[in-house]
Amino acid sequence: MSENTTETSVAPEVVAAAGATGTAPEAPTNIVPMPAPEVAETAPTAAPETPAKPEPKNIHELIASIDLNEVSVDEIVVDLIAGIQQLAVRGTIALGLLERLHVAANADTTPETTPAK
Repeated sequence: MSENTTETSVAPEVVAAAGATGTAPEAPTNIVPMPAPEVAETAPTAAPETPAKPEPKNIHELIASIDLNEVSVDEIVVDLIAGIQQLAVRGTIALGLLERLHVAANADTTPETTPAK
C-alpha cells in the first residue's frame, strides 16, 4: 500500500508530544500516518443547473440529507478516526500549554531548595 502523505517541517504530533519540555520526543512506533486528503479540482461553472438545496437547520436534517449511495462505511470510519486524531492532537497541545503556564506561574513563587547530602 503506497502512502500519499504531505510532509511538513514539524508535525502537530511532535509539537504536542514536546509539550512543556520543548524537546522533540523519539518517534512513536504506534502511529500510522494518515493519507493526505485528495482535493478535487473543479472548474468554475456559470450557474447551477438545479436549484441548491436549503441548508440543514440541525444535525438530524443534515444526516437525513446525505445520499447513502455516495458514502461507504470505510469513508465514515476513516473520517471518524481522522476527527478523533485531530481532537487528540489539539487536546495534547492544550494540555502542554496549560502545563507550561502552570510551571511559569509557579516558578516565581516556588522557593529554591538545595538537595540534602
